[in-house]
Amino acid sequence: MKMNGPINPNQFGMMFTTEEIYTSQKKAKNESNSPVEKHSSSFLGVQSKDTSAISEQAQQQAENEKLQEFRNSAIKNLSNLDENSEDFLEQATDKIVESALKKEFGSKMAKNKGFSAMKSNILKQILENDEQREKIETFINDLMPSVKKFVHSGEEKN
Repeated sequence: MKMNGPINPNQFGMMFTTEEIYTSQKKAKNESNSPVEKHSSSFLGVQSKDTSAISEQAQQQAENEKLQEFRNSAIKNLSNLDENSEDFLEQATDKIVESALKKEFGSKMAKNKGFSAMKSNILKQILENDEQREKIETFINDLMPSVKKFVHSGEEKN
């Protein structure tokens, strides 16, 4: 089935990743033959391809900022855990998944009835898959020096 526009996540009752939606929207914009869209920036003396490059640069900067916010949130959340605990990996993964879901869908999502089940399902998929478990373990281990600095810097734990 050919799509004539951006993907509507609710159109098929399925969930799509932000990247899939962004890619679909970008493709739809690039396929547009509208002279207005192609030359909308000409009154500013900037060619469309220049604004496209700026737009992509702004998108990349926004992504980098979002990732840094997520990283900082993960560091803060991990600082409240005992890294010597037997179930540290599970606790840390839980905190990271919850933080990622809240960043992606908003904090109000955590109050939704299905949030806990969704989080549990994601945790199960990560922790029961050797490849995914190794990736989250590496990610957590890479964060631990920053977590220790955060704890030792005198930052208040939440």
